[in-house]
Amino acid sequence: MSKAKVALCCLSDGRFPNEKDMIDKTISMVQTLGFEPVVFPKLYQERGLQSASAQERAAFANAMFQDPQVKAVMDISGGDLANQCIDYLDFSAIAASHATFWGYSDLTCVINAIYAMTGKSSLLMQATQLARSERLSYMNALLETENSDLPSDLTFLQGSHMEGTLLGGNIRCLLKLAGTRYFPDLTGKVLFIEGFGNSINSVSALLAQHKSMGTFDKISGLIVGQYTKLDKEEGPHCIEKLVLDVVGSDIPVARTHMVGHSIDSLALKIGEHICL
Repeated sequence: MSKAKVALCCLSDGRFPNEKDMIDKTISMVQTLGFEPVVFPKLYQERGLQSASAQERAAFANAMFQDPQVKAVMDISGGDLANQCIDYLDFSAIAASHATFWGYSDLTCVINAIYAMTGKSSLLMQATQLARSERLSYMNALLETENSDLPSDLTFLQGSHMEGTLLGGNIRCLLKLAGTRYFPDLTGKVLFIEGFGNSINSVSALLAQHKSMGTFDKISGLIVGQYTKLDKEEGPHCIEKLVLDVVGSDIPVARTHMVGHSIDSLALKIGEHICL
């Protein structure tokens, strides 16, 4: 009987040559867990930041979703280019597949497009982060259960209860879907937002865009994750104040420091119902 497969793809920016050791380690972890790795042959940057054309990058992902032996399609990229591929994704194949998509950061736009077009959930997690932090057992648990627990440090900043389907991810990359058919309906949903290199002005502008779009009039709750640069430069309460100033007093808001861009970040299942 042939092994189940795990695919490694690259829908966003091509990888840098100095990332090869970590990618090889990720592949080795997949093999250690008993899966056959299937790796996109053009992972590394060739033309600008691209490793291949958007059509090529999407075609590989489509082929993996069409393969019934593939258990997970793990995107190991990030950056800016993932939304180039969305128009070329085969959402019918994704809807019919048993494979779960993994990705974070720029792949937020793909994860939420998948939900909008198919109703399927995905894991907000990059597999190479698990290799960096040597969390083989956590990778195994995520592959086995295809689910993740909510972070244990969740603390309410406002309100005391929230419930709904969890959507979102990186705040900048989610907004790349605004005005497209791929932006999910946020009505009654719990929105998760995190950021990496955003300045205080950048975060303020992104929150203002959400307010203008009516996001905070629709959602049932907001979870704020790590804001790597902002937390470091301005302290952990800066993002909390920015959020509370813009969302209004009726929306429950919770905070976690365990989900974002850190190498020990926990995964979140985007597209699943949660209750806090």
